[in-house]
Amino acid sequence: MKSGKCLVWIILVTSILFCNQLSASAQTWMFTPEEKATIYFQLAGAKRFIREGKYNEAESLYKEVLKVEPTNTIAQFGLGKAYLFEKKYNEAKICYKIAGSLGIPDGFLPAYYFNLSLIYIGLGNNKEAIEDLRKCLSIKPYYKGAKELLGMIEEAYKKDGNNTMITIERARP
Repeated sequence: MKSGKCLVWIILVTSILFCNQLSASAQTWMFTPEEKATIYFQLAGAKRFIREGKYNEAESLYKEVLKVEPTNTIAQFGLGKAYLFEKKYNEAKICYKIAGSLGIPDGFLPAYYFNLSLIYIGLGNNKEAIEDLRKCLSIKPYYKGAKELLGMIEEAYKKDGNNTMITIERARP
């Protein structure tokens, strides 16, 4: 009798885990080709808006993608980037944490950590910025601007911890 109950529990737990995996991956295959194309063009348009400095427009497109596909890591990452450039650091941090929980593709990891460091600088948390810059550099040792920024923040942090505010302006393309 006990082995029968144990078998039922094993089957139940396995079924729940399988259903959870299906629901997580279902979003990618349940779209029609037209819907996939729309998402692709919205992401491409939002990326173009970011490059052009049109962050509100990018934000709108990323939010449209997330309405239909809330687990789209690229849209979450991009929305966080738009917020970062708009200096909406708390919103950016939330987006990046969600993107991180969804799983950042390997090619995006250096940018993920670099942008997180910029968010923490904006929030006045030099210690977290230093940690994320080190993660960025451990993945890609020559990531553009990361070494210089790390040196600047470490110097400020040694002097007086998080009390030194560092201002970073993004150069326009």
